[in-house]
Amino acid sequence: MPQSPRLPKLADFVHNDVCHNGKTLGVAGYRAMLERDVDEIPDLRFEIQLLVADTSQVASRLWFDVTPRAHFLGLDVDSSA
Repeated sequence: MPQSPRLPKLADFVHNDVCHNGKTLGVAGYRAMLERDVDEIPDLRFEIQLLVADTSQVASRLWFDVTPRAHFLGLDVDSSA
């Protein structure tokens, strides 16, 4: 897989069959999702509230307190108010 200029080592930390909310994205799809999110939310930061792991799976609950730009998740957002 070609290296992305953003998140260049993501594949070192993410499984090839990574899932997000029950949907398999793969590393390329996960990278695209993260890059889109960072473009739409410049102050994006992940805070882990809960982390659970066993021998074959890792799951987490992430907290976000962010300011999206004009468009996010298909919605027009005006964060300047």
